[in-house]
This record gives sequence, structure tokens and C-alpha cells, in this order.
Amino acid sequence: MVNESSESVASSPRPVTVFKKTFESAGLSYTLSDVGPDSSGWPEAVLLRPGRGLWLLDPGADFASWHLLRFDWAGHRLFDCDLVAAAKPAVGEYFTPFAIQLIENDSVLLAVARSLFKRKTVELIEVSNTGEVRRLQELPGALPDNEAILTPAGVLWARIGDATMSELERTLRVYGARGQESLDAGLASSVLAKNLVLLFSGRGVRFVASDGQIREVKLEVTSALEGKLVGGAGAFFGDVRLTQGQPSDDESVPIESKRRLTVLRFDDKDLVVREVLRVTLAPEVFVESARMQFTHFFDSQLWFDATGDFYEVAWHSSSFEVHKYPLSGLLHRK
Repeated sequence: MVNESSESVASSPRPVTVFKKTFESAGLSYTLSDVGPDSSGWPEAVLLRPGRGLWLLDPGADFASWHLLRFDWAGHRLFDCDLVAAAKPAVGEYFTPFAIQLIENDSVLLAVARSLFKRKTVELIEVSNTGEVRRLQELPGALPDNEAILTPAGVLWARIGDATMSELERTLRVYGARGQESLDAGLASSVLAKNLVLLFSGRGVRFVASDGQIREVKLEVTSALEGKLVGGAGAFFGDVRLTQGQPSDDESVPIESKRRLTVLRFDDKDLVVREVLRVTLAPEVFVESARMQFTHFFDSQLWFDATGDFYEVAWHSSSFEVHKYPLSGLLHRK
């Protein structure tokens, strides 16, 4: 149920660049295809935790030599972990990490899709804060899913279903931490807030409580949420809507696609999600006559810290940077 809220206000603070690297200086092998980053094999599973670090997955020039690189917030590379050497996939085996989460002691949990002939599985792998790898368990029935969510407790939310189904037609399945029993959560979009996964669907907003029961959550927004959900470390999360820009007759004129962020707050005591703020984000930019000139954002690389400040990774043809929107002051006045 959607109830009208009076909390939204218009505000568009300027983003601050807090982290910037070229692919070469970062030791990344990312390449660019003729049609931009969407088809260049750049991993969408990036782990961004303000103050603690940035973790990037690099598939290698052959898209099969996966490494996990960790940087501190000052831009220093702390380790370069060869995931393929550690996991030892068989010759010809498909091996692709697709979800990532920070757990205790700055270790990282990865969900990895593996496939060899008819055998297909998803495996959980733990990488320590020094780059040591430990294989944990297989998750039968799980499929690789770029929108999958790993929680800090090691619970994987991923879509299952026939390979011919679209992602929206696939059912979400919850795989319990370290081998606990799984359950099906139905058709829904999911987002992480306060270490809980909120489910948005035609049935409203729900979440699975610690006792395994599904709780209903009231939704108070001024208009329907029509973008991609963005998670956070605390109560704040959001919805980012992209409006595609229209090309000009002059191909040298940049095409700008507008982006709008609706900030939401989850109150886990009153069980309500409220709209708090709407913010205009920096646009995506693409120059048709110079395909190497663009600014691109992946929906899975957006994040709220515990205070409500918003972060995003901006990609260019040979570099990337992290932007911070200092929203916490505005949000805590609400």
C-alpha cells in the first residue's frame, strides 16, 4: 500500500570526488568495447564501504582470470587476490563472481557462479583482509544474478527459475547462512537496509524477520518508485530513476541522461518506509561522435553509509572515481 508522505523536499547538493584512479595505476585490465561499458565485461559487483575501502573484481583480458583487488580509502592497493588460482576451477569451467559483501574483520564474502558441462552451481567464497581465500559451501539451485544480495551474515538472496525466464519472472530464493535451510520469497525487487533485505512487490513491502516469519511494512511515498533500488548500511536507502537523453542531429553534442534519487528511511520499530528527500544526481554523459568520452554509473555500485551520505562509482573510458553526496545533514534535520 502506498500512502502519500509530506516528508519530501527538493535539494541537489554537489557531489565531491573522494577517490580517483586510472585503470593503469590501479593495476586493472579493464578494456572498452565499441559500444561502451555495458558490454565491456566490467564487473558490476563492486564493494564500496566509505572509510574502510574499495574492492574491485577484475576478470582479466580474457574475462576468465578473476582477481579481487582491495584499496584503502587513500587509494593504496592493499592486495591483489588471484581467485582462479585459489579456487582451482577445472579446464573449461565457467567461473564468475557476481555478488560481494563485507563481513567481520574486513573479510569479503563472494558468490561465484560455476559451470562445467551440465553441472551448474553457485558457491560461497570468503576472502580475508589479507587476501587469503577459503571456499565455504555450494548453494544448490541458485543462478547467477547481477541483482543478488549477500548480507553480512552470509545469507544470499538470488533469483531461481528456468533459464528462459526474464529476471523479473524468476522467484527470489533466500539461502541461509552457512548451510541453513533456504526459503522462497516470491517475485520481488530487493534492497539491503539495516542489514535486512526489504522486498518490494505488488504485495507492498515485506522482510523476513530473524524468526523466519515475513513482516509487512507500510510504505509512505509521494509517488510510485519506478527506478532501481539502492541499499545502505543503516536506515537510509533509495530509488534511482534514469531518464534517457535524446541524441542531437549533431553527434558531437553530449547526450545527457538525467538521474533522480529518492531517499527513503526504514523505521524498523514502527515498520514503515518513508520518503525523506529527492535529489538530482550527476547525469550520465555519452558523446556519440567520440565513443571513448562518457560518464557511466552501474546501479549496483551505489551505496548509503550509516549516516545517510550517498556514494557512487563513476566510470570513464580509462579511469574511475567515487563521488560522495553529503546528504546526512539534510536527512537528519527531517
